[in-house]
Amino acid sequence: MSTRLAAVTRPFRATGLPPRRLAVALAGLVGVEALLLLAWLWVSPGDVTAPRYLLYPFVWIDASLLAAALVLGDARGRQESAGGRPGAVAVLVGVGYAVLLLWAGGLIGRGGGSGALTLLTAPPGWGPIILYDGAVRLAVVPFKLIGYLVLAWLVALVVGAAGRPLVSGALGLVTCVGCTGPLILALVAALGGGSVTAYAAVSDLSYDLSTVVFLVSLVGVTWSVLRSRH
Repeated sequence: MSTRLAAVTRPFRATGLPPRRLAVALAGLVGVEALLLLAWLWVSPGDVTAPRYLLYPFVWIDASLLAAALVLGDARGRQESAGGRPGAVAVLVGVGYAVLLLWAGGLIGRGGGSGALTLLTAPPGWGPIILYDGAVRLAVVPFKLIGYLVLAWLVALVVGAAGRPLVSGALGLVTCVGCTGPLILALVAALGGGSVTAYAAVSDLSYDLSTVVFLVSLVGVTWSVLRSRH
């Protein structure tokens, strides 16, 4: 039992922070995020009708940072550099996968060519949002960008370690609203006989569902990376 416990806690210890100190670091991060959110609520006009949407970006960001810390910490404990350098094929898969997630999540797309650059204010984590409309349309939404890039990096590590790009990519394919939302909405609309009420109800839960799927996928890919090293 002690051997299994040591194996489970080794990535935490390898980060350079004992579990207790890591918990304190995470608590400090959450504290800073809470202060940012309170400051935004103080200066922002209007009422918040769905408070959970203010918290989801921090869930994505914190979970992504924790996953990256565990993988890098585990590599440091094994004296690997940069979390284990993936090969050229794995890098290409990771980049392609990142592009797929960014496109499906609405962060990149076909632009109108106007060259307009816009900065939008939004709650912490959601914003500030940067929009660019050139040959390619770009939208920088902080929590999505961080989550997708970390997930793509982890997939590249799994591919590099296991050489199974199709299986690895499938782990996170449904992590974004752009991927899961239309499928779920279409399914509910079909089951509800095309009911507008049913469609609207699931649409309201799209970020709830995508956050759950993102976390499950992130845990699965992180576990795959750590497992591939043992």
